[in-house]
Amino acid sequence: AIVAVLVSLLVSRRITGPLEELSDAAADVAAGRLDVRVSPRGDDEVAVLGGAFNSMADRLARDEQWRREMTSDLTHELRAPLEAIRSRVEALQDGAEPATPEDLRSVGEEVERLSRLLGALHQLNELEDEDLGVEYEEVDLAAVTAAAAEQHRPAFDAKGVALATDLRAAVVPGDRDRLLQVADVLLDNALTFTPEGGRVTVSVAAADTGPGGAEAPQGPAGRAACLTVRDSGPGIDPVDLPFVFDRFYRAQARRGASGAGLGLALCRALVEAHGGTISAGEASEGGAAFTVLLPAVGPE
Repeated sequence: AIVAVLVSLLVSRRITGPLEELSDAAADVAAGRLDVRVSPRGDDEVAVLGGAFNSMADRLARDEQWRREMTSDLTHELRAPLEAIRSRVEALQDGAEPATPEDLRSVGEEVERLSRLLGALHQLNELEDEDLGVEYEEVDLAAVTAAAAEQHRPAFDAKGVALATDLRAAVVPGDRDRLLQVADVLLDNALTFTPEGGRVTVSVAAADTGPGGAEAPQGPAGRAACLTVRDSGPGIDPVDLPFVFDRFYRAQARRGASGAGLGLALCRALVEAHGGTISAGEASEGGAAFTVLLPAVGPE
């Protein structure tokens, strides 16, 4: 009996010790101390629970850091146009300079900038709440991408970046305007990160897909349309790669630059609303490559 009691005390202590540590750590995290971690020991269920707790704490700490950076970035994005509008209006009110069409144009541009930012936020909220109406019809993704490319070509020419297209017909069920937004975001992103003298390649083609939307040369999983945008820019840092589609996230190299990090988040939401997937990786030219896979209308 004495041996049994001693063994039970030892076993219970071995179990309750890590649980007490985990309970104290959970209380610390709940109090806002997100740097607290536990030390999982062994390979039993309690150790697995400790590892899961550490992963959760890491995610909470990262989210808190992103929240602070997002607040700073969003404040900057809102303050800049508002300050520009305020200075223009005050100058006109004081009579320091006469009102000209250029003044009105400048104010209008800043108002449009604010409108785009608020519009992107509104669309993201609608998509997350599944309130955004998507009108499905048969759309040729190649034709949509061609229209987006032609709209962006003057900007590419002005920066000195070559824009090449390889567009093959691929019909998908979707909303043309929403798919045009997807192509716009990807082209804007490629132009932003591609230096003068660089190259951006846009391609659309039909593709077979495997389980989970992964590309496969052959297979009975069905048909898909593949939109790919590749650039010859600096590429995506492996540290940033898992988070490029998160709302308000911006790569470390882009901290302090313009943009609130909403474009790719909106792009992913629109693609997923069409039942597709989007991924980022490294292009063969050394830059970034974004790939969109959408369910396609297969042959009869």
